[in-house]
Amino acid sequence: MRFLILALLLISFNTLSKVSIIEKTIEYKVTSNSKDTLLSALNLSTPISMNGKPFHGLTNNSIKWTISWKSFHNRCRVFKVTTNLTTTYTMPKLETESGEVQAVWDDWYPYLLLHEKGHAKLGKLYANKVYRGLKDIKPNKDCEKLTEIADSLVKDLIEQLSDANAEYDRATNHGETENAWIYQHL
Repeated sequence: MRFLILALLLISFNTLSKVSIIEKTIEYKVTSNSKDTLLSALNLSTPISMNGKPFHGLTNNSIKWTISWKSFHNRCRVFKVTTNLTTTYTMPKLETESGEVQAVWDDWYPYLLLHEKGHAKLGKLYANKVYRGLKDIKPNKDCEKLTEIADSLVKDLIEQLSDANAEYDRATNHGETENAWIYQHL
């Protein structure tokens, strides 16, 4: 009978835990009717700037989490874990009457989006690490300690995600090696 109760607890733990992923896109308008002014139009229109330098796309991964714990035989155990990832892309949207500008845009934009999706993949990877890490926290006599362990784990993983994004941008020169810079298409 004890085995059956333990099995039911484990089954209910797995059904109450989940990872939720939401993707959103914020667009900013870029207007250009000349191939010669497209880059400057992008640079003037973009709301994205890092160290005074304009960027044309941005991905923000926000990981939120909760745990619920229950006390069982004087031990606190994680009972429910939720991990929510919200990925927000900030991307340009072209307005043009020029077929030549549209052709350049159509050639370039998929590469920019692919680079930004690389950042989103990192967000998903680390959201899953958060979920698994929280789920695997060992029981503890002190329920507050369980919460402290969870806080520390998530803080470390979010720092690792930030480092992974920085390394991805360093390795690709913010997408240049992936053909995601518009000058490569002009």
